[in-house]
Amino acid sequence: MKVLYLWVRTTFKSVNKLYGTDVGCAKPLVSPHQSGYNLPFILLFCSPRMITYNILHFLNSLSDFTILYVLASLVIAVLTWIESTLIAKNNGKLPSSAFFAVISILTSSWFIISALALYFLDFDGVMISVPVAYGVYSVMGWFKGVRLMGDDLPDDPKDIVLPTKYLTYTQSFALVFAGLCMAMLAHPYMDLSFL
Repeated sequence: MKVLYLWVRTTFKSVNKLYGTDVGCAKPLVSPHQSGYNLPFILLFCSPRMITYNILHFLNSLSDFTILYVLASLVIAVLTWIESTLIAKNNGKLPSSAFFAVISILTSSWFIISALALYFLDFDGVMISVPVAYGVYSVMGWFKGVRLMGDDLPDDPKDIVLPTKYLTYTQSFALVFAGLCMAMLAHPYMDLSFL
């Protein structure tokens, strides 16, 4: 316990030397003089002033359409998970609720929105991976679905039963895509110069 106390005390002293006497001053998290300095996570995000600064910085970044696209992609990832869960609970058949129809339209149209975002928006660095990942998922989903369904499709879409392998593929992508979106939203707050 004493070692932890000494570590926190010396870290606070180091931060005070770096920033002056006020630990929670409203300076950018990653500045040129800080890039080689590793501050503990708890000091960066738990100071009340830094929390306020980070929230305001995030709200100001919402004027950037790339951040809005990534944030909306996170919502689409959650909706993709919900969509596949609803299908799995319905034994592989498409539910006939209006809620499911809205989710299905949103997740299906996101492929076109991702293609438009890829063309019109200016993604910095690895942020371009978000629309590319959704495009690859959509195209591979079509191929995987056709391969798993086979040639004998029923005439009525309500009679289609989606295989569990396809639903597992969809849920796996939803988890990975949500993680990717969260990482890209946190990217401006991390000191990762190699990205």
